[in-house]
Amino acid sequence: MRILYGIVGEGMCHATRSRVILEHLLAQGHDIHVVVSGRAHRFLTERFRERKGIDFEQIHGFHLAYEGNAVDLSETVLSNIERSVEGLLHNVAAYLRFQRQGFRPELVISDFESWAYLYGLNHRLPVVSIDNMQVLDRCRHGIDVTDLESFSYRLAKLAVKIKLPLAYHYLVTSFFWWCPVSRSA
Repeated sequence: MRILYGIVGEGMCHATRSRVILEHLLAQGHDIHVVVSGRAHRFLTERFRERKGIDFEQIHGFHLAYEGNAVDLSETVLSNIERSVEGLLHNVAAYLRFQRQGFRPELVISDFESWAYLYGLNHRLPVVSIDNMQVLDRCRHGIDVTDLESFSYRLAKLAVKIKLPLAYHYLVTSFFWWCPVSRSA
């Protein structure tokens, strides 16, 4: 099967998880084109440098700005706005290169990454979301989580909800022992 696999490059957890999944998919004989942003691009290209059946395209991705160990919301918004035009042009060029290569995916897998997700929707391909972030939107949480910092929780849940809203399937990876699926998701 030909798979388009998108990996968000912010943080390294997505890249680490996807490395294991990519190894498995390659072992099963699938052909994979990976689109990935940020530090995750170098991490993955170094690990798969000698492997056949996989190639990589670096794309522009969303960036989080931190102040200490917390996300600085205003700086995150400003820095992403500043880079938006350049990032959009870069990603359109990546899309055109991808189209010229002739790789026609049959499935899209997204580890919280929008480029591949949007490609899948645009080409009416099944999109599978594999990530831990969907735990915020697709699982029920106790009052100790939802009311502790109500605004922060709701903002995070909204961001996750609008990130990959129409995926064919959601595989929510988690360290939580109990994560019942929310009926409202």
